[in-house]
Amino acid sequence: MLVTYKYYSLLFEKDFPNLRFGRPRSDTCSKCDLYQNKIKSIPLTNPERKQEAQKLELHHHKAEKARSTMNTDITSSQTIDSEDNTISIDWEQVLFIPTLTHSDMFYSRQLSCFNFWVHLSNTDDAFMCIWDESITGRGGNEIASCLLKVFSHPNFPKRKNLVMWSYNYWAKQE
Repeated sequence: MLVTYKYYSLLFEKDFPNLRFGRPRSDTCSKCDLYQNKIKSIPLTNPERKQEAQKLELHHHKAEKARSTMNTDITSSQTIDSEDNTISIDWEQVLFIPTLTHSDMFYSRQLSCFNFWVHLSNTDDAFMCIWDESITGRGGNEIASCLLKVFSHPNFPKRKNLVMWSYNYWAKQE
């Protein structure tokens, strides 16, 4: 018997209405994950479920407001007469060297390389600060050193104000 997609879809929707397929998400917000898991673990009839759903909705609203404010800052800094530099910063994924996937290498110690990214919204330039774990870790001093290096670069525009957005930070704060 040949099982068609339509048959499978109908069966899946009927027997498992609360389950969904989707691409695995990476780099998700811990607060979103926490609220989602709380909501899923509370029975539908429990009033606490609605409270958790409202908390998640409020969190999403705050994140959208932050995104909107960031987009306004970026647009504003791109005007010719703007006195603002708007930059976005983020840690990129840790890179492992050597990049080999066979089982012998997978469980061996590899060298971690860190990548701190700075994007200048008004010029569309980007800077990557890259180093490996034998030099240092990835803490506040390393971020400050990267920013100092970028700010002193000849391509960094000299303007009166600096607006800085961190992609991994704004969505998590309340």
